[in-house]
Amino acid sequence: MPDSEPRAVILMGVAGSGKSTVGVSLAKRLGCPFLDADAFHPSANVEKMKRSIPLNDEDRLGKRKDHFFPKELLESQFAALERPADAIVVDARLPLEDVVEQIVSALKSPPL
Repeated sequence: MPDSEPRAVILMGVAGSGKSTVGVSLAKRLGCPFLDADAFHPSANVEKMKRSIPLNDEDRLGKRKDHFFPKELLESQFAALERPADAIVVDARLPLEDVVEQIVSALKSPPL
């Protein structure tokens, strides 16, 4: 990644798909910090997930106080959500080294 252009890399996928493993390896390869989204869940949400109870909109937005965004707008946000045009899609079934290499190579390529 060019040093002159700050970037954030967001790894997305279902639970157990290897996001954290890839993130740690990718961060080491790029020489940048890795922040695992799991570390940002409040303990109540972690406990729900440990009991196989999926999180809902209330878990994500209900506890926010003094925020201008009302939870009633969440559905419209999902409806308008689009995959970024410059998303890097990698098959998580590949070996870790191949996944990381594909991401690093794609990050070095000029945007489309």
